[in-house]
Amino acid sequence: MQSRKFAALLIFFILFSLSSMAAYSVYGDFVEKTIAFLTSLMVFFVLVALFDIYRQGHNLTMKEKKVIAISFPLLTIIEYVYPVLKYSEQKHSDYVYPFLMDFTISLLVFTIIWSNVKNVRSQ
Repeated sequence: MQSRKFAALLIFFILFSLSSMAAYSVYGDFVEKTIAFLTSLMVFFVLVALFDIYRQGHNLTMKEKKVIAISFPLLTIIEYVYPVLKYSEQKHSDYVYPFLMDFTISLLVFTIIWSNVKNVRSQ
């Protein structure tokens, strides 16, 4: 029991540290740093969900998978739309291609996780 608590604390510390480092490297205001922190943190949850699907495990509940599947594309949209709105007087043509690539990947992740939720529910 003690080792499980220590492992959970260690995982939390590692996730928080890595996400904080990603947010710290972003130039911008508090909102942009928060978005970077949440996006970096969400990537870890997406990897856990995809690995859970790959191993056909049941470590995550259907509700948790739904939250991960929905929030990942939403965070991707927020990550790109907020700076465009904030700095609307500047030209943002260089944001279109990276946004489309990231959004396509997030939709692919959404499709994989959501189809797994539907398949498990129908069984």
